[in-house]
Amino acid sequence: MKKRLFSITLAGMMALSLLAGCGGGSSSQAESGSAPEGSSTEPVTIRFMDNMASEVRDRAYAEIIANFEAANPDIKIEYETVPWDQSHSKLVTLGSTGTMPDVVQVHPTWISEFVNAGWLVGLDSYMENYEYKDGFTEYAQNVLFDETQRDVYGDLYVVPDAILTNGIFIRTDWAEEAGVDYTDWTWSEFLDAAHKMTDPEQNRYGISFRGARSAYHQAMFLLYAQTGGRIYDEEGNCLINSLECVEIFDQYINLYKEGCTPQDAINWGFSEMCSAFTSGLTGMLNQTCEVIDMCNQSLEDDQWTVAMLPKSDLDGKIYNEISFSNGYAIAQNSEHKDAAWRFIEYLSSPEAASIYCKTNLLIPIQKEALEDEFFTTGKMAGYAEMFKQDNLMAWPELGYFPEVGEFRETFADAEVQKCMQGQQTAQETLDKLAEFLTTYQKQYMQENPDVPVPMPKVATSSAL
Repeated sequence: MKKRLFSITLAGMMALSLLAGCGGGSSSQAESGSAPEGSSTEPVTIRFMDNMASEVRDRAYAEIIANFEAANPDIKIEYETVPWDQSHSKLVTLGSTGTMPDVVQVHPTWISEFVNAGWLVGLDSYMENYEYKDGFTEYAQNVLFDETQRDVYGDLYVVPDAILTNGIFIRTDWAEEAGVDYTDWTWSEFLDAAHKMTDPEQNRYGISFRGARSAYHQAMFLLYAQTGGRIYDEEGNCLINSLECVEIFDQYINLYKEGCTPQDAINWGFSEMCSAFTSGLTGMLNQTCEVIDMCNQSLEDDQWTVAMLPKSDLDGKIYNEISFSNGYAIAQNSEHKDAAWRFIEYLSSPEAASIYCKTNLLIPIQKEALEDEFFTTGKMAGYAEMFKQDNLMAWPELGYFPEVGEFRETFADAEVQKCMQGQQTAQETLDKLAEFLTTYQKQYMQENPDVPVPMPKVATSSAL
């Protein structure tokens, strides 16, 4: 494919001026395989950074790293963490200065930006001899590996950690009091439920509204339901500013304006919106299965459940983001790429995948690990049930151009906040978002005519 020259995005420039890079690169000693018995060769040190620092994830990685180091005494893992809201800007800084960790976690929406920047190593040559390469689920191989990486960039750059998708966390006691039926609902019924479950006198608000980082992302669930899951037409024109999209986006923004969520929600990111639900302030939360553990610690079992994502009012399909949390990649600046791959091999094995996904409540991408009934029972059952639906569709990528990073990390959220504050209308907001995406998608199509326009994908359990 024809590669574009990469220019650092606005988010990257801000990161360079605001953040200091973390410690230097890996040890400069020559990399080797397993050291012979009795050898005095020092172990190779591999830096590994987790982009979503939490006590739960620390616990999972502690066990995984201990297992790996016991089986690989010639490699030592130096574990680092960074909070999610700082992760993108931090990695842009490290990538720009050639100091990325050897094994770096990459969110799926950062792949284009990081690949075009030349910060990641192609992994197909490593994957050829991987023991468990045929054990990945069909969805992982066909979509997460092929359609969104190999077919676009000519190589596999990121090995997904687990399947990550959304459901609606809902206070069952509030829903019952308000007469809300969430068993087979549409987005219009979801919006109506947010109003019904709001009771300021009891300090109850219908929804955890996300107004800060990834504010635009929450709105995309409703917008895709109006476009048939499409983001662009065949000519590369973005579709999210259609009349149907503007109408439902306006209703969605009005949840904030009309008090169905606290006014401080304009500042809420992931942590704040989840805390609002688990503390009993809000009645609904659109989030991923990793939040189940937070709810288990704060709420009684009969107070809440995870409902399937609402269906489109137009075609009855469920349009969900079905991707991965933070995949594993090797930094181009790593001096120990083979050792880094050996760690990724273990991270992606059924054993490590089971530890990681059970601890973090995620869906494994290794078939062997997925067979465990843990992932189809309890509160995880809401997600498992969704994957049984023949009307489940996975979102398409926003695009493969590097400016996607700027759109996600700075541009889109700023425009949504302006709409929340009444500084611009729903139409004006979506027009700006659509103009940004259309401009760069058409430019990308001209330079990469063989890369197809992103399209929604069938995502039933047979495809997983």
